[in-house]
Amino acid sequence: MGRDEHADHIYRRAYELAASGLHLEPITIVATLIREGYPEPDKILDNPLLRADLRLVCSRNWPGTHATRGQE
Repeated sequence: MGRDEHADHIYRRAYELAASGLHLEPITIVATLIREGYPEPDKILDNPLLRADLRLVCSRNWPGTHATRGQE
């Protein structure tokens, strides 16, 4: 797998994890990717805009967030 393909795979996996509802912050996604054996996900995902986007995906899928929307 080439360098760009490797990074693309990590991006895709990071978004899968963010959408899983198991993560609230990108740091836990990075930790999961490390446990899954991906080398250097912290460096590949080290971009403030990317982390903000992952955080948004996490918050949309975090359990309980759907029930409280619109009730404020």
